[in-house]
Amino acid sequence: MKNANDSLSVSFQQGAPHTFANVKELNHTLQNPSSLAQLIGLKSPGQASEMPLLQEVRQYFSVLASGGSPSTGAEAKLKEEFGEFMVTGF
Repeated sequence: MKNANDSLSVSFQQGAPHTFANVKELNHTLQNPSSLAQLIGLKSPGQASEMPLLQEVRQYFSVLASGGSPSTGAEAKLKEEFGEFMVTGF
C-alpha cells in the first residue's frame, strides 16, 4: 500500500469485491467478528472468529491502520499462506 488513506477492494469470497474507504475501515471490520461474519455471509460471529490465520491477518492490518509497517516476516508468512496477492484463503 502506498497510502493508508487510499480505498481498497477486498474479495473475501467468490463474487464482487467489497470496497473499503481505507485500511482503517478494513481493520475495523476484521477486528469485529459480527461485521466480518455479515460481510462474508457466515451464520454467526463465532464462525468468523474461527477462520484460519485470522489473528495474523488482524495483526498485519492493525499495524497498517496505525501507520506502521508490518514486519517482513509477517508479510512473508501471509504471502506464503495466501499467495503473492493474497487471492486465496478466507
